[in-house]
Amino acid sequence: SISWLESALKLTKDKQTEARIATDLGYAYTAVNRPDEAAKAFSRASALSESDPATAREASMAAVKVLTKAGQSEKALQQLDLILQSLDRKDLSDFHRDSLLQKSRLLVSMGRNADAAKCYSDFADLFLQTADEKQPDNARILSEWAYALLDSDNVEEADRVFQRLLEMYPNSSLGFEARLNLA
Repeated sequence: SISWLESALKLTKDKQTEARIATDLGYAYTAVNRPDEAAKAFSRASALSESDPATAREASMAAVKVLTKAGQSEKALQQLDLILQSLDRKDLSDFHRDSLLQKSRLLVSMGRNADAAKCYSDFADLFLQTADEKQPDNARILSEWAYALLDSDNVEEADRVFQRLLEMYPNSSLGFEARLNLA
């Protein structure tokens, strides 16, 4: 129960245990639709998990998901910015990839297409240098980037991204849409 977790959190002295309890508390708050408290609990868990990066990352992304689902996009974006600031630009982990992609998509959902296009561009610089068959969604990501550019009235750059999609993924099901946009 939530009250038991809150009490346990106050009593524990071990940071690792406190981080795990805070994570559990975040999920408990999520289950009863208390997104602000859930985000705070997840943020606390993340801050306490310095020695356990996996737990810190899980807690940070859980906070983003809770805030996004609750319609608190600005707070979710702030959390994503904190996550991305904590990562080394040379870190090419799946976590970094997912964080940048989630930020790009969140910005699109907020109608901030120019910012989303910049974020997709950063993503592409890091993760889309070559066609990667292990990442089948890369063609879709290029398409999303091109549409963000179109929606921010950057047609010339959108055309370059659609062309890149066709060159990198010539057999993609998104090729037809790309060709239509280039015509």
